[in-house]
Amino acid sequence: MMATKTARLRALLKKPGLLSAVGVWDAIGAKLVEQAGFPIVYAGGHAMAASYGYPDIGLVTMTEMVDRARTIAAAVDSPVICDADTGYGNILNARRAVREFERAGVAGIHIEDQSFPKRCGSYAGKSVISKEEMAAKIAAAADARTDPDFLIIARTDAIDIEGLDATIDRALAYQAAGADAVMPDNGKSFGLAQMKRFCRSLDAPAIMLVLETDWWVRGHRVWGAKEAKRCGYKMAIYPLSLLYSALRNMQEAIAVIKKTGTTQSLLGKMFDSSQLGNLLGLPKIHKIEERFK
Repeated sequence: MMATKTARLRALLKKPGLLSAVGVWDAIGAKLVEQAGFPIVYAGGHAMAASYGYPDIGLVTMTEMVDRARTIAAAVDSPVICDADTGYGNILNARRAVREFERAGVAGIHIEDQSFPKRCGSYAGKSVISKEEMAAKIAAAADARTDPDFLIIARTDAIDIEGLDATIDRALAYQAAGADAVMPDNGKSFGLAQMKRFCRSLDAPAIMLVLETDWWVRGHRVWGAKEAKRCGYKMAIYPLSLLYSALRNMQEAIAVIKKTGTTQSLLGKMFDSSQLGNLLGLPKIHKIEERFK
């Protein structure tokens, strides 16, 4: 009997080496990530909000996130980790979020210590709740699990607001409250030395957000798996790589169609119908049809 997705995610975290997860916002993206051999799929809040046509400022509701997470989790055999923002409110909201994401088939979520409504870590004007309030929220979320293997990840956005020492202090408090892993936001003051110190201060696994564009790129060099491993992270998540890449390619295709009226010059960059059918499991569906004729 195959282990549950939650148990498999726990087992992956115990294995040596760095894990990588690529962020998606829908089921077809999840299938692509799984097909490429990544052991974990990440459903990111920023990409999900963008797919609804909103910036990442807390406008997408828990219901919308859970509904989308359900379709993503159902599309793949891999465990899915989902962004649950702040838990959508206080400790009671966080408890309900845990139950809803569990029922959706997600293997774990992360909850952050921003004030509600939250905003993307790169946006100006974010604020954090007290360490004590967040620790209580994590404890309540961990207690709400019906599956003990369901992963609770605590994210802290305190680095640019309170500094490294306070961020470590928060992470330790969240770990003590029941967080299975900790994810620090990559603030502007969070360099490699600070990341290394952060990881070495914890007993719980640390997760790195690999953010490749805009102000996150330091010294004209993109940080990735190599730096994450060197600093001591257990997992590297690429939350926006697919979204940014897809948007650029979609923009190019729109411009070509508008200018030429044909996709002829784009054919080498596009899936064909058989590739899409294979990704979506059409051959397996045909076999089932034949079996029950």
